[in-house]
Amino acid sequence: MPLIAFLTALAALAATLAGLQLDDRTWDLVPAAVGGVIGALAGGVPAYALARLASKEAKRKDDETRLAADIALLYSAAQRLIEIANGLYTVCLQFNEQLDQAAMAGNRDMPLHGILKPMAGLGNEEVRFSTDEIALFFRGEQSDYANELMLLSRRHASNMRSLQAYSDRREEFTKSLSPTAFEGGVGTIELTGEDGIRARATAYALDQMASILLDKFNDDRRTATALTASFGTLAKQMYPGSRVPTLTSEAS
Repeated sequence: MPLIAFLTALAALAATLAGLQLDDRTWDLVPAAVGGVIGALAGGVPAYALARLASKEAKRKDDETRLAADIALLYSAAQRLIEIANGLYTVCLQFNEQLDQAAMAGNRDMPLHGILKPMAGLGNEEVRFSTDEIALFFRGEQSDYANELMLLSRRHASNMRSLQAYSDRREEFTKSLSPTAFEGGVGTIELTGEDGIRARATAYALDQMASILLDKFNDDRRTATALTASFGTLAKQMYPGSRVPTLTSEAS
C-alpha cells in the first residue's frame, strides 16, 4: 500500500535524523528529502488507485463475458431439449393415432405388430447435450436435473435406433407375407411347416418390440414434458436477473 510505505519511510527518516548530529547546512537539506518522499507518495497513490480501477473493470468484463457464454449454453441446451421433446411427441402421436384407428375399426385386440406400422423419416442424427451444457447445471447445483437431461438424451437416441430397427423388420416381414389368393379384394395367406413356424416367431418378436417401444416412448415423453416445464424456473434460479429461455413444447 503506498500510504503504509510512505509512513514507514517517514518514520525511518525521522528516527535516522534524530540520531544524527547535523549542522545547519545539513538541516537545510532535510525539507528537500522529505519533499521527495511526499512527491513519490503523490505519484504513487493515483497510480495505485488507477490500477485498482483497471483491475475492477477487467474483472467486470470477465464476469460479463462468462455470463454471456453461460446464457448461450443455456439457450443451446434448451434447443436440444425442445428437439427431443417434440420428437417424442411426434412418435407418440403416430402411435396413438394408429391405436385409435385400430380400435375404431374393431381391431383393438389385433397384435401390436399389426397396428403399429413402420415409420418413415425418423432421421439418423442423434440429439445429445454437450459436456459444457451439462456442466452448466452441475455448476448451478442442479445435479439431478443434469442427470435427467443426460439420461433422457441417451434413452431417446437408443429408442430411435430401436424404432428404426422395428420399422425395417416390420416392413420385411410384411413383404414376406404376400397373399396367395384373393377374394373380394381380401388376401389370404397360407403358411405351413417351417414357413409358419418362422412367421409366428417373427410376429411374436415384433409384438414384443412394439410393446416395449410403446412403453418407453410414452415414459420418455412424460419425462421430457416435466423437464421442459421446469427448465425456465431452474434457469432463473441459476441466473437471476438475466434473460433466460422459458420453454413450451408440443410434448406438453
